[in-house]
Amino acid sequence: PISDEDLVAYANRYSEDWDKYGITMFEIDMFLSVMYFLEHKADIVLYEVGLGGELDATNIIDPLVSVITTIGYDHMDYLGNTIEEIAGAKAGIIKPNRPLITHERKSSCLQVFENTCKRTNSPMILVQDALDVQTKGTVSFRYGEFGLMHLQSSALYQVDNACNALECVGILRKAGYRISNAQAVSGIEHSMWKGRFEHVDWPGCDVWMDGAHNEHGMQALTKTLKNLNRPMTIVFTALRDKETDKMLEMLLQVSDDVIVTEFAFYRAKKAQDLAKDYPVKVMENWEEAIETALNNNPGTVIITGSLYFISDVRLWFKQKGVLR
Repeated sequence: PISDEDLVAYANRYSEDWDKYGITMFEIDMFLSVMYFLEHKADIVLYEVGLGGELDATNIIDPLVSVITTIGYDHMDYLGNTIEEIAGAKAGIIKPNRPLITHERKSSCLQVFENTCKRTNSPMILVQDALDVQTKGTVSFRYGEFGLMHLQSSALYQVDNACNALECVGILRKAGYRISNAQAVSGIEHSMWKGRFEHVDWPGCDVWMDGAHNEHGMQALTKTLKNLNRPMTIVFTALRDKETDKMLEMLLQVSDDVIVTEFAFYRAKKAQDLAKDYPVKVMENWEEAIETALNNNPGTVIITGSLYFISDVRLWFKQKGVLR
């Protein structure tokens, strides 16, 4: 992580240029990271796109490989209204003569990717499905030559993400990096993504936080929740530009005990607007909503709907001394 001192130094050095060209905050973040990684001679840099697509600020780099996990309906104001339009925009991160790795299964999206890859002379690598997936507590699975591995997470969707990562190992090997199967498996088994089905050790209660913030993410989360197969209380809030009705309907298929709340963020949706006439409890104060869920829970509490919200919730749990 960049230090406050380095951040201020870069800002003092380059802020006049930022003002001159009127670049956005995300473009400033991208610029800062590029300069920081170059000057500190990073060995490997992994960039997550912003919106993704041909207009994304990350497109200034020429990567070893591009990865598109799966395509869902999100950022439709910018990327398009159909799944094919969104796939076409996302395909803008595919670089000439650089491979694409994807776990997408929808034929309409794959056709878009194939067309782009042919035009850019980019190999397309389809990630295979994991084998022997087991969900007793945390998730275990097998993939290709890497054999059996165990995730720290209970989230089924992390299996697909792990398989994407393992395919990237193959690309790195071709580029000259020495990574053994044992090292790859160890990396997978020791990885932990904060805010993505993250477990909290609360006395007498299983608590999970998940930043599922759109319809696609909520589908992945509810698949895992159904697999838990236990009574649960869900605390939900979201941003106003998301498909909140569809997200809430999916949660109500999992539990009939849903508390809708809100948090202080300029894009956040009001609790009453989220709840509409759905059979949910409405508590505008999110801290009160979580405390109510924890005190009256059936043993399991799920907190979800926005990564911005989860950031606040993580800090709240830290202050309670139950999260590092």
